[in-house]
Amino acid sequence: MVAGIIFQMVSIVVFELLFCLVTFKALPQIKASRALSLLCGPTTVSVAAILVRSVYRTIELLQGWRGYLITRERYFIALDGAMILGALVVYNLLNPGELLRKVGQEEVKNLTPGGRSDEEK
Repeated sequence: MVAGIIFQMVSIVVFELLFCLVTFKALPQIKASRALSLLCGPTTVSVAAILVRSVYRTIELLQGWRGYLITRERYFIALDGAMILGALVVYNLLNPGELLRKVGQEEVKNLTPGGRSDEEK
């Protein structure tokens, strides 16, 4: 059980590092697109919340079934439930499907009749 939580935490860290790399490399395109800018915020908040939850769950399970964190419900509510709730709320407020659809519409508007974007000329 602990191995699964640790694997989840490592996977989230790898994803966040790759997400930061892609975001850094695509920063001009992200700044040019309001929809992409709005999509990066919720993704960062959501992944950070899940990372906090993973760290909490790892420490909780390493302490064992009678450990301090697992026997205190307030920590579970704040560091588990609230983190997942926050991760979900940001995506309900800024729906990724709608934002990606807007990005697609922006791309279509930027295409010239020849099929190439303005940037490729």
